[in-house]
Order: sequence, then C-alpha cells, then structure tokens
Amino acid sequence: MEDSKIRDKVEKIYKVIEENLYVCEPDERFGNTNPTLLFSILTCLVNGKELIFGNVGMGKTTSAEAIISLMYGIPLEVILSSEAHGDPEVTKEEYIAQPDLSNMENVIWRRFAQLPPKIFDEFNRLPNSKQNLFFDSIDRGNFEYMNKTLFSKPGPFFATCNYADRGNTELNWPIKDRFDIAVVARAPNPLLRRLIAYRKVDENLIKDEEVSKDMLAILDGKEEYDKKIEQLYEHAEKFKNKLKEIYPDLELLGREELIYANKEILKIPFSKEAELFLTFIYADFQCPYCEEKIPGEREKCSESCHYSNTEYAFSKVTRGLSVRFDKSLRKYAQAIAWYFGDEEVEPSHIEIVLPYVLWHRMEFTEEYKAKHRSNVRGELLNLYLSKQLINEISKRFNEQEAIVANGFNRYLNKEPIKETTDHPIFIYLANMNNYRGS
Repeated sequence: MEDSKIRDKVEKIYKVIEENLYVCEPDERFGNTNPTLLFSILTCLVNGKELIFGNVGMGKTTSAEAIISLMYGIPLEVILSSEAHGDPEVTKEEYIAQPDLSNMENVIWRRFAQLPPKIFDEFNRLPNSKQNLFFDSIDRGNFEYMNKTLFSKPGPFFATCNYADRGNTELNWPIKDRFDIAVVARAPNPLLRRLIAYRKVDENLIKDEEVSKDMLAILDGKEEYDKKIEQLYEHAEKFKNKLKEIYPDLELLGREELIYANKEILKIPFSKEAELFLTFIYADFQCPYCEEKIPGEREKCSESCHYSNTEYAFSKVTRGLSVRFDKSLRKYAQAIAWYFGDEEVEPSHIEIVLPYVLWHRMEFTEEYKAKHRSNVRGELLNLYLSKQLINEISKRFNEQEAIVANGFNRYLNKEPIKETTDHPIFIYLANMNNYRGS
C-alpha cells in the first residue's frame, strides 16, 4: 500500500461529499478545504472523537452521515437507524442495551453501541447526569449494561450540539475533555446558499435498500459481535461497488487501507522544532510555582503569583490542560501532516490543529474575553480566543526559539541553564536539572 494512493482516495471522497452532499466554504489555511469537513474525515482515519457545533439546520449531522457512509461503505439507512438522539427523557435501555426476554442472563445491544462509527445527534440535549453514562463509551468504546460489557470496535464518535438554548444543557468538562476535537458547521454565505438552492443535495446517492436490510439484520441478530463485524464489512463491499457505478472515478477505502492509514498517521515523527514547540506550549499554559490550576481557586493564585500577571497563556485561562489534550493534539497534528503529504510534523501543523483541540476544553478569564469580545471575528468567541492565544504563543516561540533550543540542549546534556528569558519553560528546565543533581 502507498500513502499517496490512499490520500488520493481521501481527496476524492472529500470532493464527492463537497459537491453532492455537504456544500461548504473552503479555507486557504487548510489547503482550500473546509476545516469542518476535513477534520471530520481525518477523525475517521484516526478513530477520533469529534464535537460538531452549529445552529439548527446547518448540516452538522448531514456531514457526519455522509463521511461515515463513504469512508466505511455503510448505506445511509443503516447510519440513520444506528444514530443516538439526545433526549432528556430517554433511558439507558433505549441508548445502550435492553434485557433479552428469552434469556434474562443476556442483553440485546442497541445498534448504536454495535456499529463502530457512531453519531450522537443533539448530544447536549442530555442533562449532565445522562451525559455521564457515556464517559467510557466516548473514551474507550466500552458499553456496560447488567454486568455485561460490549467492547465496540474502533471507530470515530461524532456528537452534534446545537448552540445554547432552553432545550439543551452545557456539556460538563469531563465529557468535553473526552472529545479530541471540536468544529463548527457555519451558516453558508449568500452565494453558497444560492448554489445549494440550484444544486439539490441528493441523499439517495448514499442509500441502498437491499444492503441496508442485510446489515440491519446482522446488527439485530444473535451472532457473536466479532462475527457481526466481519459480516458487515463483507456487505460494505457490495455498497461500495454500487457507488463505483455512480462515480467511476471514486475509489473508496478498503478495510485494510483504513487500518494501514491509521498506523501510518500515528507513525509520523515530530521534528525537533515541533517537539520544542509543544513543550513551549505546555509551559505557556502552566505556572512553575503552582501545583496545578484548580477551578474555583483561580483568584487565590492570581493575588500572589508572578505568572498570573504576565502575557503568558496561564494568566488568560482558568483551566489547565489534561493529558488527553496532549494526545489529541499530537494525533491530529500527525493527521494533518499526513494529509498534506509531509514526512514530519512541523510547528505549522500544530498551529493549524491547536485551536480546534483547545477551544471546547478551555475557559478564558473575563479580562481576556472583555479584551476581544467586541472584535470583528465571524466565529464563536471561544474559538476566536483560542486562535488569538495560539498566535500570541507562536509569536513568543518564534522570538525566543534559539534561546529555548539552547536551553533545552543544555538540559539534555545535563549542563547548567545559562541564557534564559522570563518564560516558564526555563524555570521547568532549571528545576529538572536541580532535581537530577546536575
């Protein structure tokens, strides 16, 4: 297998979706692709977890359905019947599993739990107590019911969320942190609206009644889960052949190609500069004099801490970064590098990804919000603030890169750190040197 051939297939899938199923606006920073559509495709390749925010009717769920259909060869009917829908009144039995009335020691798993790629529509309509039911499902793919556990096969998890209104609930922070990335399905500009009106979006292109009937029968059957998955992949090939007739130039990814692409993406190395940039970012968000940023104790730190009154990110946010954040950032930076055909992850890839793995996890200080709230921004405040913050960090890194690299090399060689700036990274380097007795 060759990465370039798989990339070509991914690009063709992108084009078919963009031209026929989800009309969207390109962004030159993403190689003239749409970040919502591109990140959603990459989410399939890395088995990621993605939040899709937007107003009602902006194509949040439509985009995820089209992507799953073409990336996995699953007809739309199967995807629709396997989606979960946010409803505060719905019970665990209706989402995950129910008792098998013919044998009360067994359970019948819902289609949503079984199908590897998952869509949870209007996830933020769930109250916090019911969001908690999906901690392990989002994080590890585990579903539990009546002392039984289903280990769902790896696949992407998409959750759509409408903007805040009286019908939904703010996602709790542990849930937000379990999602690798968050994108926004924005309202199309007036010219795109005109295009949508003339170019009818035809969902029938990704429907197949016969294959769907067979796939749903498999999901509802009593075979072992592993056997069900094998049978689903066999039927997916039939659906792909039908799509090939409609789009002769379209080559969908095979199962082995999906697995291969995932492994190749996660093998992409980080350049020395990229690793240095990552360490610099983490240091910018932390204070070397505080244990950690604890929500609710922010003011206690700011009264006495030097780094709470500087230009660093630590002074502009009220939450720290989790280890999950680190993993998400690395995984999607590798995915972007792979998509652009680059052999290593560079700081530029990190800069592209960083706002989208940060903004849904982060809460900014009132001072930082007030500073930028009135700016002309054209996007959600938290996403805009994340981009501003990343620009500030990148500027600091570019100005101090030589000094930081020298300090890091001296640390690796167990030499005293001599030339420094006020940046927290130098406190950490010196502390680590002292700790190991250099």
